[in-house]
Amino acid sequence: MNFSEPTELLCDEYEMIVAELPLEGAHVLELGCGKAEKTRMIAQAGKVASILALEVDAFQHARNLQIRDLPNVRFAHGAAERL
Repeated sequence: MNFSEPTELLCDEYEMIVAELPLEGAHVLELGCGKAEKTRMIAQAGKVASILALEVDAFQHARNLQIRDLPNVRFAHGAAERL
């Protein structure tokens, strides 16, 4: 089986998140935050109360812990399957 990258986006994930989810004052759990790119976008939108961002990869989690400019975000090492 061969998987390839999509050639075009059907929608912008961030735009979909802010359009469809009630983020104002919300406490967000993000599963698999990766490099925290979407975490950053949501946190900087200024609407959410807090974000708990989980990452299963220990190396990436250690890198995320170095992020200091997102005071409403807490990074934790963990997997969605463990919930």
